[in-house]
Amino acid sequence: MKRILYFIPALCMMIVIFAFSSKPADISGKSSMRIANKIYSVYEGITGRTKTEEERLYEVEILDHIVRKGAHVTEFALLAAAWAWPLSKSGLKGIKLALTAIGLTVLYAASDEYHQTFVPGRSGEIKDVCIDSIGALIGYFAFNALVFIRSKR
Repeated sequence: MKRILYFIPALCMMIVIFAFSSKPADISGKSSMRIANKIYSVYEGITGRTKTEEERLYEVEILDHIVRKGAHVTEFALLAAAWAWPLSKSGLKGIKLALTAIGLTVLYAASDEYHQTFVPGRSGEIKDVCIDSIGALIGYFAFNALVFIRSKR
């Protein structure tokens, strides 16, 4: 029974990803644009630079793209780590653990992109699955780094 509880973080992460992917494009776009604008405002405050409205909009749109793709990497890095933990507790090790944790994460990424094809204004993108896969690799290797550091203490 206790081992089943180890899967709760992965399940929660999958629910969070599903919830974000269920937002229509206009709502999702406004959320990420708000974040990009806040980051850019901090940048302006630190540097003291001011740009024309057209230049600012162009740079915020680039930043918005980075924020959106960064969210993909972060979500799927967390999911891969959340898969690796219970799978390692279940006895998987080495390459089997890596392939299973990363594989489950990439499969979920693909299903998430398919799910987005049913959401107004959204589409499923292979490139996003690739970005999510990079996140899965980062998350798995971060999990391994934490396990390694913990074993040295």
